[in-house]
Amino acid sequence: MCEFFSAVVVKDKILYDLNSDSHEIIIENNNLDDTTMNPNFVRIEYIPVDENIFNHDVNNWKLKIDQDLIPDWFDKEKTEREVKDLFFNKIVKEMFLVDDKSWKKIKNSRVFLKNSYAELYDDSYARLYGNSRAKLYDDSYAKLYDDSYAVLFDNSDARLSDNSKAELYGNSYARLYGDSYAELFGNSNARLYGNSKAELYGNSYARLYDNSKVDLFDESNVILFNNSNAVLHNNSYAKLYDDSEAKLYGNSKAELFDESNAELYDESKAELFDESNAELCDNSKVEK
Repeated sequence: MCEFFSAVVVKDKILYDLNSDSHEIIIENNNLDDTTMNPNFVRIEYIPVDENIFNHDVNNWKLKIDQDLIPDWFDKEKTEREVKDLFFNKIVKEMFLVDDKSWKKIKNSRVFLKNSYAELYDDSYARLYGNSRAKLYDDSYAKLYDDSYAVLFDNSDARLSDNSKAELYGNSYARLYGDSYAELFGNSNARLYGNSKAELYGNSYARLYDNSKVDLFDESNVILFNNSNAVLHNNSYAKLYDDSEAKLYGNSKAELFDESNAELYDESKAELFDESNAELCDNSKVEK
């Protein structure tokens, strides 16, 4: 698997792509011949010894050759000097934001944020660490760690881990892990794992796993697995599996399977299968 920072060395230069660590993409984009037993290039990586990409001590980074057959012209010491100069004088300056709260605008680029704020446009990609924040537009993508926070617009995509948080608008999509939290609006989609929580509005959709929780409003939809929990309002809809639980209000509807359980209020409706159970209040209905 290609690691950050990846590059391909040819006889007179170092080829790289600021938006990708894939050697194959670099090779393809530069029309290199990768069909021979003795390629006239060398795949390399420049990686941190302590695996911390934010540790920019020059002694923390080392050159790694990522192929077995090496051309005779390749000079490892010369290459390491050139890669070192490239990395610390260009890559670090262009791709890392550390302790920068100025809301930098990033366009069609890849960045790594630590305790920093940024706006991403035009298919940009970011990894957020620490207490970073990001606003994503135009199909941008982000991975969030620690206590990071993101707002997504326009078909943007995010993966949240740890205690990260996100707001999704306009068909955006997120995957939540480990106590993360998201609010979804405007047909957005999410998958929740590991005690994550979400609130869904405006026809949004979510799948919940592993004790996750969700509140649904405005015709939103959800599928629950593994003891997940949901509260449905305003014509929302849910399917429950395993030991999941739901409370339904307004004209919400639910289908229950396995040993799921639901409480119905107002004019809610539920269909029960297997050993599911429902408690009815007001004008609720159940089919079994």
